[in-house]
Amino acid sequence: MGRSYDGNGLGLTITKRLVDMMGGRIMVKSVVGEGTVFAVAFGRTWATADEANTLAGTEGTPPILTSRPRVLVVEDNADTRRFVERTIAEYYDIETAADAETALALAHRAWFDLLLLDVNLGRGPGGLELLRELRAMPAYAYVPALAVTAYALPGDHRHILDAGFTGYLAKPFTRDELLYALDGVLAAQVSYSTGDGSSTATRF
Repeated sequence: MGRSYDGNGLGLTITKRLVDMMGGRIMVKSVVGEGTVFAVAFGRTWATADEANTLAGTEGTPPILTSRPRVLVVEDNADTRRFVERTIAEYYDIETAADAETALALAHRAWFDLLLLDVNLGRGPGGLELLRELRAMPAYAYVPALAVTAYALPGDHRHILDAGFTGYLAKPFTRDELLYALDGVLAAQVSYSTGDGSSTATRF
């Protein structure tokens, strides 16, 4: 407010062009009277095994990822499952299930970095019950989980987060909304040392 001259308003335009040139995405979430949050995401570059071995002995080099994150998608609607698969296949390795029983069998057999669970799975246990069972498994106690639901009533968001989900996405959703939500729940699980031995979660 104290500046003599206003900016030209080019910052976001320049940022968008740079992000596009590097194959990334820029997303925005804005609430009138509260503020605006911009998120920038780039596709991961995965090292080959040879590159990882070469870099492993370099002092100060962070851990090298040699495989893509794995996502368990649990959705009873076949069209929605295909849409989710096509949307995120560029960024993740995906396993899908149409019901809670199949999802639990997959979770016992393999490790997943992210869970995407439909709240209403038709017959049998729903997403809330499924997450409760997954959270009881030590390997999945803190794995980020995104709830997907067609029910978007007031209070649903808080209820779903209280049930153990990291984030919430209401149907119908667009490609960008899905990618933004997945990036958000992953970011919510990123933690850093505060220097006193505790851990603080960061969100964007």
